[in-house]
Amino acid sequence: MVSYASGWRILSEKYSSTGEVEGRRFRFRAAKFDNLSYYRGVLFITVNEHGLGLSVFFLFRPGHHPLFLPWENFRVVTERGVFTAYRRY
Repeated sequence: MVSYASGWRILSEKYSSTGEVEGRRFRFRAAKFDNLSYYRGVLFITVNEHGLGLSVFFLFRPGHHPLFLPWENFRVVTERGVFTAYRRY
């Protein structure tokens, strides 16, 4: 259910990764995909010169195929909050 609500399922249709992504790894990280879906401490993120790999801790993996998002498909938007600025990708 979470993969549908967050949009992960839609991303996997285009960006599904078939192999392990090589690069710098960050484990048990958090990310917010929209206003309802927050992956708190269950993401594995891999970064390399070609893009960003995302996968989910095995207990939460059903419905969450590993993803690889090429850098050229990103855009960064900087917004100002009440007390700070933040970036959305």
